[in-house]
Amino acid sequence: MPTFEYRSVILTPQDLTEPRWVPALAEAGLNTLMLHAVRLPYDIDALIGFRNSDAGRKLRDECREHGIGIEYEMHTAAWLVPRMLFRRNPEMFRMDLQGNRTPDCNFCASNEGAWAVFDERVRRLAVELPSDTGRYLLFGDDVQEGACHCPQCAALGASDQALLYANALLRGIRGIHPKAQVSYLAYHGTL
Repeated sequence: MPTFEYRSVILTPQDLTEPRWVPALAEAGLNTLMLHAVRLPYDIDALIGFRNSDAGRKLRDECREHGIGIEYEMHTAAWLVPRMLFRRNPEMFRMDLQGNRTPDCNFCASNEGAWAVFDERVRRLAVELPSDTGRYLLFGDDVQEGACHCPQCAALGASDQALLYANALLRGIRGIHPKAQVSYLAYHGTL
């Protein structure tokens, strides 16, 4: 029988209203709690607020007592390159298959301005939501047609653009946490 170093569950802070959650996780042999943001980008700000709240500190203390590490698992593109920038900087956002710039998901993988915003905000996210395990499960928007199709990105498939995203995450997070690891998520458009 194989052994697994990490045994996890994904929950939102709203799921944790029952005070027996952490002991139940420990009793089940789980050693990692992944906190998840559903409504993006708003729930990322809510996760940051939760982590800094009394309830968040209590959860961290209780998890630590039970040997459970906290990680964060979520799609982060809308938070790392805020959609409100579209009005002034549409070139930072992806071009759809019809040739229109759109802020609906992800951003232009060839735009230096988008990457500059990304780099600044990924470092902030690494400070605000540090992983107890050193693993970061932060992904771009993985939707069927979510890649940029501008002339500069046209040669890059969705998987290539997602890999650029993962590598940029790793560089940014390692600027704060040198031993950090990031994951690559393959499904929908990147499968």
